[in-house]
Amino acid sequence: FRRELVNVHKSIDEFPQNMEYRTIVDLAGWGDGKGVARNVILTGARDSKNHIWIARLDVGRFTPTEVIHKYKEHSRQFGSRIHIEEIQYQRAVSHFSREEMERTGEFFSQEKLPYDGRKDAKNLRIRALEPVISNGALHILPSMSALLEELELYPYSRTVDILDCLGYLIRVAKPSGGETPQVISKNPFMISEI
Repeated sequence: FRRELVNVHKSIDEFPQNMEYRTIVDLAGWGDGKGVARNVILTGARDSKNHIWIARLDVGRFTPTEVIHKYKEHSRQFGSRIHIEEIQYQRAVSHFSREEMERTGEFFSQEKLPYDGRKDAKNLRIRALEPVISNGALHILPSMSALLEELELYPYSRTVDILDCLGYLIRVAKPSGGETPQVISKNPFMISEI
C-alpha cells in the first residue's frame, strides 16, 4: 500500500454530510500481557461514490470496560452501529455491553460480525483494501498515524489489527450520504461567477 494514495484531511468538517457510520471493534486478548495485538475501535463510512472515510480510531491495550466505554463514545459521536467480531472473547464483551445498556438505560445498536473461519481470512480482508487505496478512495485524519504505519509496512508490520478492522468496514458499510458540501455562488448566471 502506498501512503501517498491516502487522502489526509485536516478535520472531519471536510467529510461528506449525512453518511451512515459503522463502528468496527476488534478485540485482542486481555490480561496476559503477551503478544503485540491491540484492541481497535474504528468508525467510518462509505459515501455515495464508494470512498471510505475514517472518522475516528482508538487503538491500544484496553480493558474490556474501557473497550465498551470507547465504542459507546464512537456510537454517541457519530450515531454509528457497532459491529463486533463473533468469537469467544468478543461474545463475552457483547454480553457485558448488553448488561450495561440495561443498567444505564442507554441503548445503542450492536451487531455481530460473523466469524470468518476461512484459511488466511484476515489477509484476504486486508488485500480487499487494495482497490480502495490504489484509487485514492481512502480518507483519514492526521491523527491516524498508526493506520498509515500499518498500511505502509504491510505485510511486514508488527500488527495488522487496524487494517483488519478497515477490511471489515468495507464489507459492512453501504454507500450513503451526499456530496461534499460546496459553496454556491451568489449569482450563477453572471459571467464573472462562471
